[in-house]
Amino acid sequence: VWNRSRARNSYPIYMAKIMHLVAFATPDAAVMLRCWLIFVAAMMDADRDTTYSLEVRRASAMHDVERGSDSYGSEASRWAFKHKVHYMRDVLQRRNEKGQHMNHVIFTDLDVLPLRPFSELARVQEANLQFMLATNPPGHPTGWPVGSPNGGFLSVRSNTPKLRAFFQRWAQAVGINASATED
Repeated sequence: VWNRSRARNSYPIYMAKIMHLVAFATPDAAVMLRCWLIFVAAMMDADRDTTYSLEVRRASAMHDVERGSDSYGSEASRWAFKHKVHYMRDVLQRRNEKGQHMNHVIFTDLDVLPLRPFSELARVQEANLQFMLATNPPGHPTGWPVGSPNGGFLSVRSNTPKLRAFFQRWAQAVGINASATED
């Protein structure tokens, strides 16, 4: 985890004080990770009113899935999506246990680059909207229904008991055999 802090006097009510970024990477994505980190470091430097913590979640070996076959809609991408859902549930639970339930959390893939500071989401995300996520558009190559969660980007504004229960149900619905936190 890398912490980046800037001095500040006060926060407007809509501004996130602390944003926790969780980036998902695969063992084959080392070059993409380096590029993404450069881009995100520049975004953090430009966002002087927010403290960021950064966690990179490197996927463990994909059992019974051919390496390099991680194109969208493949068995590998479906495996990764299931593990992401479980890991998101686990992160929210751990942050709640540590008393960090009010910090904004962003889950993102490496192919999502911020064009503005992620803290801008706190300003536009309505107070009653606990989370936002990317959805699959018509014709998306996964073959999953239109509007189904994409998993490449999710913004959690407040980590409430209702939200953690939702993630628990979602993790049960996608189902996997192993814990998402195992490597």
